[in-house]
Amino acid sequence: MRALMRWRGGARPSAAPLSRRFTYRYIVAIVLFVAIGLAAKVTNDQTMSRLEANAQQLRSAASQPSRVYNILEITKRIEDENLSPDPSAEDLRVLEAELRQEIDSLEDIERSLSTGTGTSTLPAVSPNADLTELYTGPDTRLDQKVTDIANAGQLVADFSAPGTDQNTRRVQVEVLRETVPATADLLDQAVQLYSIQARKLIEDQRFSSTILVATALGTMIFVVGFLFRPMAQKIHDETSQLAEAERLHREGNERQTFRNDLSRALEVTDDKAEVLAAVSRAMQDVIPGNPAELLLADSSHAHLRRAQGHPTRGPARCPVDSPKSCAALRSTQRMVYESSRLLNVCPKLPEHAQSPCSAVCVPVTFNGQAMGVLHAIGPDGEPFDREKIDRLTVLATETGTRLGQLQVVQMTELQATTDGLTGLLNRRSLDARARAMLIEGRQFSVAMGDLDNFKDLNDTFGHEAGDRALRTFARSLKRHLRPDDIAARYGGEEFVVLLPDTTITEAMRALERLRSKLAEDLGRSGGAGYTVSWGVTDTGAGSSFEEMLAVADTALYGAKKAGKDRIVGDAEMAVRSGELPEEILDDARRDDFVADGPDEEDLLELDFGLLQEETESSSN
Repeated sequence: MRALMRWRGGARPSAAPLSRRFTYRYIVAIVLFVAIGLAAKVTNDQTMSRLEANAQQLRSAASQPSRVYNILEITKRIEDENLSPDPSAEDLRVLEAELRQEIDSLEDIERSLSTGTGTSTLPAVSPNADLTELYTGPDTRLDQKVTDIANAGQLVADFSAPGTDQNTRRVQVEVLRETVPATADLLDQAVQLYSIQARKLIEDQRFSSTILVATALGTMIFVVGFLFRPMAQKIHDETSQLAEAERLHREGNERQTFRNDLSRALEVTDDKAEVLAAVSRAMQDVIPGNPAELLLADSSHAHLRRAQGHPTRGPARCPVDSPKSCAALRSTQRMVYESSRLLNVCPKLPEHAQSPCSAVCVPVTFNGQAMGVLHAIGPDGEPFDREKIDRLTVLATETGTRLGQLQVVQMTELQATTDGLTGLLNRRSLDARARAMLIEGRQFSVAMGDLDNFKDLNDTFGHEAGDRALRTFARSLKRHLRPDDIAARYGGEEFVVLLPDTTITEAMRALERLRSKLAEDLGRSGGAGYTVSWGVTDTGAGSSFEEMLAVADTALYGAKKAGKDRIVGDAEMAVRSGELPEEILDDARRDDFVADGPDEEDLLELDFGLLQEETESSSN
């Protein structure tokens, strides 16, 4: 409409680069012409269909008068044949079949024409008012007359054979002679009405064609006068829109390139420190001249701490100290402030800036959970442009995703390698650590411990008390063993400790200290008291970790059998290493210190405390 007004006012539209290209105006013109063509085709098809149907009805109606005369003629021939001196039964059967066929055709066609129901050869078209009046009107009742002729013919056919009721046949023949001429005249009138209807359809088609031609001419004038002339200005407007769209597309591509580069940079990071280093580089790339910082929540999600600042401009120094105090984290939406002097700003913003400033705060989230906020400030009254805000949003999103993924991986690895109740290594992780030390050829001792009377503790104080006992023992292992020692929950109330670079004697001394510390821990905790039995061996007990565990388990069995709350070591390994004299081992064998185990000839488990006492007494 604006283009039309400019055209009427004499303003000449300016040229545009896309003035020769198709626009929506061409499409409108094409649609209009196509619509006119479709309308013409639909109208023509409908008219031709009606004409075809009318032509079929006209042909059928035109055959009806001759058909009624054929029925009359056949009945006369049947009558003449019966009156002959020697009637032929075969000829009568042929005449009867012809008569019945003519009657069926007469009835089918007349029924279709009068009711519009259609047949296999006639379409279903309702007759117009004149034809309906002719067929069913009280003055004509053409349909009833046709039915009477058909009934009379049926009776003649029924009594056509020699020897049948001749009087009935003669009567029906007379009826046909009287009714057929009048009925044929009415059928001729029906033919005339169908002809009139065909001429009317042709006139309607001519009128429709005239209307369509006029419409096409009017549409052409409209297209030429109101669409094509102002098209140049419209193309100019669309060119501007295309330029804007191209700019947005280019910015989107640049933003996507930044996202891809950042995503690839974060994908290769293995820990939080590497992620923060990548964030620092991204800050320098996105906002090289603005102070900025990344604040992350601690493990309790109660405090926000600065995790990374701008590498050259320094941190923005936001005073917010908890996620609940951050407006961006509370709303989980980015906040953009033009000036800290405005009324509707974050209350923390005026506090942390030495002078008025603009700011942007983008929440860092992962799976809907707030992890921190990316905060940057700028000169007062100069808000960050949309491109920088979008890139900071991408930086916050990708940072949250990567930090969240690292947390999930860390948690998954922790769950896969540790026992959920005690936090110690699980059995699979222990096996991996032991095999690694065996591959390295590293000397270490293996201690297998079992809480004494643990079933009675569960039965007396409940399973919750049993779980507390397991956790307390696990804490004692972590607190009182060396940093290099490896403790694991092996199953139920059984624990295994690997002591690298330790002999059996040193391992038993360490376990003895652990026993005393455990008693102190239990006394301070006030929980149910319990003791632990241990079986100890080292890498000389076998070529595989499974063999070493079997020896330690047999030693543990010996400790249980000897009264519990004690440490039993592999004496044979101690003699081989020179920690005990061989005669002590012979004395132990004579005293039946051989424990029941998987191989009683190779595994000798002795209470090292008793052996050490005998060693000291023999040396004295």
